[in-house]
Amino acid sequence: MAMLCFLALSCAEKAPKTADCGRHGLLCENGWFVVKDITPENGVGKVYMISEHAAATCYLVTGTKAAMLIDTGIGVGDLAGLVRGLTDLPLIVVNTHGHPDHMGANYQFAEAWVPEKDMDVYHAMDPFKEGTDLEAYVASNAKDFAYDTLAVKANAAEVKAYEPCTLTLFNPGQTWDLGDKLISTIELGGHTPGSIMFLDETDDMLFSGDAMNGYLWMWLDTCLSIEEYEQNLAAAIPQFKCISHVYGGHEFREAGATVEQSETMLADVRSVLAGEVEPVVTPKPMGMEGTVNVYYFKTWLLWAK
Repeated sequence: MAMLCFLALSCAEKAPKTADCGRHGLLCENGWFVVKDITPENGVGKVYMISEHAAATCYLVTGTKAAMLIDTGIGVGDLAGLVRGLTDLPLIVVNTHGHPDHMGANYQFAEAWVPEKDMDVYHAMDPFKEGTDLEAYVASNAKDFAYDTLAVKANAAEVKAYEPCTLTLFNPGQTWDLGDKLISTIELGGHTPGSIMFLDETDDMLFSGDAMNGYLWMWLDTCLSIEEYEQNLAAAIPQFKCISHVYGGHEFREAGATVEQSETMLADVRSVLAGEVEPVVTPKPMGMEGTVNVYYFKTWLLWAK
């Protein structure tokens, strides 16, 4: 791996301008990330599933000319360093939505593309905004994971001195050419107003973020209504129904989910709107006051307002 990292860094110096600018994260110990090669047979380039301490899942997709990092996790681990060890191609960083477990490591890169409709959510929930205790942030996410606290303290001082990541806004319809592979976008607002899915038709993959999670949160104040989500899901499905594999923002299965799950979710949501399913009243997550309605289906859960 050391030789791989050396080669990646050496080549990166000669590469065109890229979002990877040599910054690092707060925690650099081995074992924090779990990386799986999920490149399909006869795929163009490589596709990696990157799980950050089982908290969130990012994806690195490469073509022949460029690479795309889809989401940046919770921002504790040295994601930029990991990516440099996996590819030396010019890097494009994109966020599926504005929640902190999917854009947390944006600070490690020079530029990140963010859905325009999610900018209010992004800024309100940025875990690295001014005043954040970065050492405490690592501790709260690491829990029982053993790490070098002195190294984290030193890294936190460097992180605070980083220039802000440049946020480039985009809307549905945006595409990126990675070289023999075009990545296009499909909007599916619900979990957040501007949630975006990334479509890789070449490799038969859809990267859905949290838009179609098996544990879908729709109870936050910034979430859209169930009625709006039903309309948006119905409109989105025809745009990706030819895809076989769907990879969400908290996925750990190498094969992902099947595209048929989207039709199942649509039918289940419609049963909620028709009053055919009774919710289970449940305390709000994260120690918040109040309750939410949880709908239990065979293959997923819906947490609603």
